[in-house]
Amino acid sequence: MNKYYTQQKLKFKGGDPEESGQAQLDNVTKTINGSGFDKEVVSIPIVIGSPQILARPLYSKTMRYLITLLLVLICTSSFGDTYSLPKDTFYKSDNGKFLFKVEPRSPFENENGESNYRKFTYGTLYKIQANDTLEIWKTKLINKYAPPQVFVANNGRYIVTSGEWYGTTEFNTIVIYNESGKIIKKHDFYDIVPKGLIFERISVTRLFWKRRMYFKNKNSFVIEIVSNGHEKGNANFEKLKIDLITGRVIKNKKLILIAEKNKKKYNENACDYFKIPPPPNGNILDLID
Repeated sequence: MNKYYTQQKLKFKGGDPEESGQAQLDNVTKTINGSGFDKEVVSIPIVIGSPQILARPLYSKTMRYLITLLLVLICTSSFGDTYSLPKDTFYKSDNGKFLFKVEPRSPFENENGESNYRKFTYGTLYKIQANDTLEIWKTKLINKYAPPQVFVANNGRYIVTSGEWYGTTEFNTIVIYNESGKIIKKHDFYDIVPKGLIFERISVTRLFWKRRMYFKNKNSFVIEIVSNGHEKGNANFEKLKIDLITGRVIKNKKLILIAEKNKKKYNENACDYFKIPPPPNGNILDLID
């Protein structure tokens, strides 16, 4: 399985869109959208050892057609993701004292463009008392549909959600709610993971970038992040901590060092390929927006 740098969509700057290949990439996006994918979750992977994808203009029509066909085949093959419709789901704290209910927004609309079921995604926290439940709070969640993962603190003070239904790990990667249902902090992928780390792509929209997530104590949340870019059987992991009181990500120096080494190696390969000096800021990856 190829390794990918987990960068965001490529955006071509300046020049004629037709000559830069942007028009062809737009066509790819439209094709993917027609296959049931939201354009917000489509990203262009950057394959290690193929720096031409970073900057070389796609002048050849044959090359553009081949790239378009390849992306369509990837998105419609078994490598793609299959999602069931989100439904009402309950999540319980490890000690069994608290229960969190997620009520997803309905993706269906009637002839007037109005939702037949629910316009927003809601989350409700309950405290379990004997054979009954007591509602603590109910709030509108930030998710467009529903979070695929939810973690409930044993003391009921924090709810942590991760990811987006039908989506990638790029947005709403970690969202922390306090004891009143208010958002403490929302982190997207690169708010947490240093740019330059390498992860296996296990499907069109998903990366193997972590092993476990859990509450470490009353005010700390831990993510075990892949540090060597390998698959599950050969992966190494580093623990990244989040302070739940402030929502601040506590930097892991080892992860940052690994990311910097990866970026340096990639820069050297890319500059050698193009026979050009390094960019002013010394990092080709930063040219990708």
